Amino acid sequence: MATQLETLANKYREEHIARNIYNTEDKGYSSNNKNAISDGDEKGKGDNNGQVGSSVDIQSRIENMGRNFYNNNNTYSSNNKNAISDGDEKGKGDNNGQVGSSVDIQLRTENMVRNRYNMNNQYSMVNKDALSDGDDYGKGDNNGQVGSSTDIRLRTEVVARNKFNEKNGYPDF
Repeated sequence: MATQLETLANKYREEHIARNIYNTEDKGYSSNNKNAISDGDEKGKGDNNGQVGSSVDIQSRIENMGRNFYNNNNTYSSNNKNAISDGDEKGKGDNNGQVGSSVDIQLRTENMVRNRYNMNNQYSMVNKDALSDGDDYGKGDNNGQVGSSTDIRLRTEVVARNKFNEKNGYPDF
């Protein structure tokens, strides 16, 4: 005897199959069905002599290709002049050490002028500005001191307000 769930499932299955227009032998849905082939209507998506997609898909592709600067005669690849950084706004790829568009290169040059670090003063863990030596730059450990001068000052103030310190540790529960 079928459960109530099985009875309902069979009922709904029959209703849905009844609505399926591809449920008979002569109208079965396959790659050869008229509605599976791209023939200019909205249903077909499959390849039909090089045409792929519904009528809306094909129209959208035609519109997009009309706006696209690149096509079969002007393909975009790493060798395309617009892919190489040659001083224009389009190219971004490496060209004898230059990377980026003309705007990218200009902004990088401006930022490098503002940057305190360069080939002669490289930032690393031994750079004076990486070590906590009392200035506001260094943060790294320098003989037990860690942080900039502001960090150390604020830590000292906070520790002074804390009732637990080196002499009065946390209780050992």
